[in-house]
Amino acid sequence: MSDFILSPSDFAFTYDGCKRCFYYKVIQKVKTPLALPSIFRTIDQLTIDFFEGKDVREIDKSLPPGRVIFGDRKVKSKPLRPDDGKSAHTCTINGKTDTIVEFEDGTYGIVDFKTSAINDKKARLYSRQLHAYAIALENAADGFTQLSPVSKLGLFVMEPYDLQDLNDNEYGLMTKAEWIEIPRDDEKFKSFISEVVMLLGQSEPPKKAKGRFHWDGCQDCYWWCHKDKLDDY
Repeated sequence: MSDFILSPSDFAFTYDGCKRCFYYKVIQKVKTPLALPSIFRTIDQLTIDFFEGKDVREIDKSLPPGRVIFGDRKVKSKPLRPDDGKSAHTCTINGKTDTIVEFEDGTYGIVDFKTSAINDKKARLYSRQLHAYAIALENAADGFTQLSPVSKLGLFVMEPYDLQDLNDNEYGLMTKAEWIEIPRDDEKFKSFISEVVMLLGQSEPPKKAKGRFHWDGCQDCYWWCHKDKLDDY
């Protein structure tokens, strides 16, 4: 039996991009070369800091009364056994949230900040990440934040549309903000986690994917690495 350590941030594009790369990352702890440009991390952190302590309805007026209680905090679940407890393996969700809100009714919400337009497909992928945070908060490992129940999941999307000259050497990047609520569907997420653990429980990694992402046993596996071997795929 194995306990697989899973990062919610890998549940979107890493898992869907190439399951072979995902397998190597979890099983052999080999990181893929995909990295988020630092400007996005900077904007993300500025947004987290800006909203911390504020009224929830500054994020969106449709949300119930409450306040933002913290952002950028590590969460970790107890070992979870997928497939309704019948799996031979367990998994532990280990990651870091963007922002957590506390509603006046005693429930909680999870907000993930995005700095680009979000279509329906991307929203479905990010839904996995938000559900993973919710499960980790409601089933926290000892020493980690326990919050329950989580009643709201959503994306706060800021899409840039204009640049304004504020004064000497200072410019303001104007964004259009949109709140995208993600309906909670634990059964669908449990099915997804069962699929992930079944894949990781295989004795051999999945075969190379045909298409954009590939793995050839080293860290230079993506198309932007310009490896000669890619011409043979």
